[in-house]
Amino acid sequence: MNGVLLWAVLAAMTLAVTAALVVPLLRLRPPRGRRADFNRQVYRDQLGELDADVERGVVTAAEAEAARVEIQRRLIATVEGDGEAPPAAGAPRAAAVAVAVAVLVPAAALSVYLWLGSPGAPAAPGPPRAAGAEAAREAQELDANIEKLRARLARQGGDLQGWLLLARSLTVLGRHGEAVAAYRRAAAIDPGNLDVKAAAAEALVAASDGRVTPEARTGFREVLAARPGDPAAPYNLAQAGELDDAFDMWRSLLLDAPADAPWREPVAQRVRELAARLGVDGTAAPRPEDGGERRGPTAEDMAAAADMSPEERRRMIRGMVEDLAARLEGQPDDAQGWRRLVRVYGVLGERREAYAAMARAVARLPDDAGALLGAAGALMEARRPGDPVPQAAVTALRRVLDIEPENPDALFYMGEVQAEAGAIEQARATWLGLLRRLDPGSPSHATVKRALERLESGG
Repeated sequence: MNGVLLWAVLAAMTLAVTAALVVPLLRLRPPRGRRADFNRQVYRDQLGELDADVERGVVTAAEAEAARVEIQRRLIATVEGDGEAPPAAGAPRAAAVAVAVAVLVPAAALSVYLWLGSPGAPAAPGPPRAAGAEAAREAQELDANIEKLRARLARQGGDLQGWLLLARSLTVLGRHGEAVAAYRRAAAIDPGNLDVKAAAAEALVAASDGRVTPEARTGFREVLAARPGDPAAPYNLAQAGELDDAFDMWRSLLLDAPADAPWREPVAQRVRELAARLGVDGTAAPRPEDGGERRGPTAEDMAAAADMSPEERRRMIRGMVEDLAARLEGQPDDAQGWRRLVRVYGVLGERREAYAAMARAVARLPDDAGALLGAAGALMEARRPGDPVPQAAVTALRRVLDIEPENPDALFYMGEVQAEAGAIEQARATWLGLLRRLDPGSPSHATVKRALERLESGG
């Protein structure tokens, strides 16, 4: 291609691009408010479609996360933009901008060509570097938009959707502790919102490096009690490695599920998966007459339970509990078994049996801090309002603190024991000591601080 032809082609391309930029500028633009509303709705629809695409397998979780960051960045920008003054409209300004574009675009294109096309020019940066710079720029932009959203929420604290948007954006950035605080503000605005409770509990787990804290466990159970088909609680417990808790929750869901429940089969699949990981027979139950040991209900038990009357179902559960208790007599070192037995008795409302199982666990596993803490926590959470703290739980907590004097969960529970016993100064000292050991930005720190505030206010 000779020089004249090359320059003719470049000139034509530049003219076409310039025209494409200038023509829209010569038209009057729509009002900013309507455009922002439209854009905001588009971005929200895109977020909804993104979740659906992940469920259908159209995109991977990693791809969805990257797309979600960009969409939320744009959404935050539209939210903040509502408070800004709209630009002045009119032909004179549009014409001025059009003239500037018509002059600058060809000039810039020529400069870039002369620079990049020169043999002596330095090599252009490679794609990885450019991609990294773009990612850094977008992250900075998202951070800036988040701070703008924070400032707006400081002025308009009752905006539920604003707090939720802030919490989700912080979660995407991995700033889980800040996300927990935002979810708490949202929960204060709408205390009955189960979606907010579930999201807050998940954020607590993420902020605690995958550990299910007492506050998170309480949130999951509240959601599960009000919405039995919700998979968030057992899923997160399983992800955190608390397989027995997860198995018990999935199993309870399946036992109570209507035969035509749309979520029945996915839950049954979860039960089978966890049964395999826990060493439970998930396909066929060994018969007592064959000498087999039953660790819990199998998939066949679950299917049969769906057609039982409430009394028949209770008798079946009773048989399983008795089997578990009998097995523990022969295998007293099964820490998870004792923990499960205490919890099941508590769920059945059989406090005396739960207390007795707790006492036996303390006697037989005196040096297993994890088992003792798990059983004590299950026993305390199974109490009815107004019930005193069982002595077996107190004994277990003291033993845990003998083994691990700085165990945060044991210290928190012990503070509750002391407060309920009227030992206010001891409870204050326990929680203040715990507070000093915790990261000030962590959800656990906020939980203990709220407990101290309730203690000071007499609540």
